[in-house]
Amino acid sequence: LLLTFLALTDALAIEPDTWAPKWDEMRALFSEAHAIVNEYRPHQARETLIYMMEEQVERCKMETKACEEASQRVRRVLEEVEKGERLDQLDAGTAGLEKQSKSGNEESLRMKSESRVWEVIEQEVGSFD
Repeated sequence: LLLTFLALTDALAIEPDTWAPKWDEMRALFSEAHAIVNEYRPHQARETLIYMMEEQVERCKMETKACEEASQRVRRVLEEVEKGERLDQLDAGTAGLEKQSKSGNEESLRMKSESRVWEVIEQEVGSFD
């Protein structure tokens, strides 16, 4: 390309009437370079798409792993609550509920107890929002 350009400037300097063939040769070189670049575009698009899809898969794997870890923590907390290991935390929130159960409002007691279990889970795992 550079050699053709130098030949064109030489032709313009020495014999201005002979510039046309050199100009056509330079134009053909640019057209061929343009065609090569255009032939590469599908390959570039495919590689870009592969890269984007790999990133998306990696992001989904990380989210899935985080969900599995949160699920395991929730199961562990629920097992501890079921075994009574978390009763000290639950007792602090449900101390006043026993008095209400004697008054016949057992549904309210159950709801508040379940709410307290969710509070303990949220403290252990974090917010679900």
